[in-house]
Amino acid sequence: MADDARYRATARIRLDGIEVEHLQQDAGSGYRRFHQISKPTLVYMLPTSDRAALGTFDDPVSHRSFRPFGSVLALPPDTPLHVFSPPSGRREMIILRFDTEVWRRMPSIAQALDTISFDRWADIRSTGLQDTFTRMSIEIGRRDLAQATLLSGLALVALGELVRHLASQPSSRGMRLAPWQLRRMETRVMQEGAPPELAELADMCGISGRHLMRVFKASTGETVMGYIDRVRFERARQLLASQIPIKRISSQVGFVSQASFAHAFRRHFNVTPSEFRRHLRSRGSSAALDAQDLAAAE
Repeated sequence: MADDARYRATARIRLDGIEVEHLQQDAGSGYRRFHQISKPTLVYMLPTSDRAALGTFDDPVSHRSFRPFGSVLALPPDTPLHVFSPPSGRREMIILRFDTEVWRRMPSIAQALDTISFDRWADIRSTGLQDTFTRMSIEIGRRDLAQATLLSGLALVALGELVRHLASQPSSRGMRLAPWQLRRMETRVMQEGAPPELAELADMCGISGRHLMRVFKASTGETVMGYIDRVRFERARQLLASQIPIKRISSQVGFVSQASFAHAFRRHFNVTPSEFRRHLRSRGSSAALDAQDLAAAE
């Protein structure tokens, strides 16, 4: 990915057994590209584009072969990846590359390698990973003496969160929510205003709240409340990249006041909404940093 001329590296930091890279792609026309992933890789797509990139691990027969990436994807070593990027606004991503030996020392990852499918790896729905990458997106722009230490620690936290996520995935497919139930929940959770209560979602699905908690975890790998929080804060991050006033965003994502939104956002990401918005704007307007400058800054 780093070799693609459509992207520019604004940061590339090499740590012990880990490489951290921040890439940006300006708005433009769509394209297709093939990548042969050589090292174990975690990718985080920042909420800067209104259209998701698509991909497949199989040889694409037509445009219908491609499916949307989630905001976090994991790419095991020696993975063939076909990418289709539709015309869109600016894209931005953080890429973590690990030494293969570090990756394979994790039992859950080693076991999951036996079942490499696009659905399993290209849309990792983990609140812990989302939060870790959000913190990393902030730290990667801070050129100070603590940067390398913090990024190294956060990269290991991200790997640990991936292990935890994979370990939580059920081996049996006996209990699952039906696609219509998942769609109904998603539609409700994405609505503006106060988030739904567990009882409301359970009623929509025609099951009890306790059963919903069990089958939702089995279906998605995350808890109902974790899912609601993830969607809520992901939407908040996307809205903060716009010109919408923060007070209005607070209401749209279901907080009773701007102060309560700021408190929850800071507790979740260690920065206030205002600081996060300033960070997005400064990063979008700043020139790309040279890799040698970054090395000197360390």
